[in-house]
Amino acid sequence: MIVLPVMTSLSRASNPTAAALCLLCAVSYAVTGIAFFVDPSSQLRPGTPEYWAMLANAPLGRLVFLMAFALAGITAFCAMPEIRRLIAPMNSLGRLAASLGQLGFGVTAISYVRLIGGEAQRAQAFAAGSEDVRQSIASFSLSLDPQGWLIFFSSGLCLLIFGCVGWRAGTIPRAIAALGLICGLLYIVAFAARATQHMLVVDIAAGLGAVVIGPIWWTSLALRFLTAPAQPSSIR
Repeated sequence: MIVLPVMTSLSRASNPTAAALCLLCAVSYAVTGIAFFVDPSSQLRPGTPEYWAMLANAPLGRLVFLMAFALAGITAFCAMPEIRRLIAPMNSLGRLAASLGQLGFGVTAISYVRLIGGEAQRAQAFAAGSEDVRQSIASFSLSLDPQGWLIFFSSGLCLLIFGCVGWRAGTIPRAIAALGLICGLLYIVAFAARATQHMLVVDIAAGLGAVVIGPIWWTSLALRFLTAPAQPSSIR
């Protein structure tokens, strides 16, 4: 029987690629907040004729909002494996969190890319169509997850688990872990409020989680990736 020796090496202390992804994600989420306030369609009640007419004109603020959200989903999706290695390299909960995150943020990216490509055309068809056509168009969404099970709940659970593991294991400062916990909880609150049709609560929770606390958490992770101490890794 041949026993392979266990070799221990030091991983690189910094991870500039992961830092860049997290920083770009933070900027993308911040831009969504700015774009929301300059998007004229955000001031209208969804589903009203005025709202559909505004979407049909494809306002620039709305386009920037959709593009920023799509980019945030893409960068968060790509960062998940590196975040797992940073926060929970030897923890099975870390693998679960990364899988939930890639699922939630991946669906977020795809949904908003679909909206970029088809929202204005759909609104134009709605504005020009008969009542039957309008009812048909309004009966479905371009989003792959209109109820938010993946975009809100899965993504929120991912951040919540990473925050808990990071807090207990001490792999990240507790301030960063707390930000992850709060952000994850706000995502889940937004999901619950969406399910119960409390749309004002959805706007507040999603805004705080994604646009306010989210950029701070992602920026903190970016800095951590640049300053994290080297950790031992085993090769068998």
